[in-house]
Amino acid sequence: MPKVRAWYIVMMLLVVCFEVLFFSANVASQDPCDTNHPLVPDLSSRGPSEQDTKENDNHLTEKYYSAGNKFDMAMSMEAGKFACGSTTQCWMNDNIPTVEEGEKDTRICCSSLFESGNSCFETFTIKVTNCGDYRLYFLLGLGSRASSGRYCFDPAPDFIPSNVQIVPQLIRIEQKTTTSAFYIHILKFVCIFTEKSGLFYTVFFYVNGNFISDHIKTVGDTTEAFLLESELPSDANTMGITIFCEVGAMSTMDGQVGALRKSPEFFAGLKVESDKHVSLPRGGNHIVRVRPTVPIGCQTTTQDPDRHCTAFTDLIDG
Repeated sequence: MPKVRAWYIVMMLLVVCFEVLFFSANVASQDPCDTNHPLVPDLSSRGPSEQDTKENDNHLTEKYYSAGNKFDMAMSMEAGKFACGSTTQCWMNDNIPTVEEGEKDTRICCSSLFESGNSCFETFTIKVTNCGDYRLYFLLGLGSRASSGRYCFDPAPDFIPSNVQIVPQLIRIEQKTTTSAFYIHILKFVCIFTEKSGLFYTVFFYVNGNFISDHIKTVGDTTEAFLLESELPSDANTMGITIFCEVGAMSTMDGQVGALRKSPEFFAGLKVESDKHVSLPRGGNHIVRVRPTVPIGCQTTTQDPDRHCTAFTDLIDG
């Protein structure tokens, strides 16, 4: 009998432990991104250009809402104007969390028709989760926080950049010592595209098929959309690399990115124009023709900054 009781107690303990582990694992897996959430009500009427003043979020049900993949909460708002369908606008005065940060408390600022500039007369925090292609916002009712206020959301623009391509250029940088001055030339890869005035753009670069996450560019025009030679990954120091860019438009500097347009791949380096596979007997010779696909710069003097220079290429039998 004591043996039966001992086995019974052991089995019950195992069952309890299993249930605790299962419950803990289930709680840990409750990522907001794993659950479907309703869209923010009336998203299309929450833009900065909406001047109707009839709406508010005083009695909004407090829970997570999705902004979909075409909207993001506004990151700035000029006070003293009718916007977002209300006389009081609430926007995010903080950074959108990264995917790695998960759920994050972010600061909300509410501006008033009777204020001026980019001011806040009420502030509070809400939870925001970045799910990659879209964001989730745990919205709070505004009745006791910013009466008659409304959350503002920026729509992604319908404009899609076209004619996207990589163009290599050389930039000249002056270097000075205590006794002299000279120029060095640095290669940059410019992502050019057809743009539309009044919009901003996010530009992504890829080298040898790998996304360069450290150098995402948010720009106002194509002149700022470039990747410097010094920003290339360390393993790109080879005879040639492939590089391309993707670009999408935004209504504001921190707004939702619209549809992306990708450039063709550009080969940057020495392109072999003769036969690539040659078999030579000992002592034999063969002419290999190579052509640089990017401009080659060298150090020049301030007296002759555009001097042509000669580059040598050593081909070593591996």
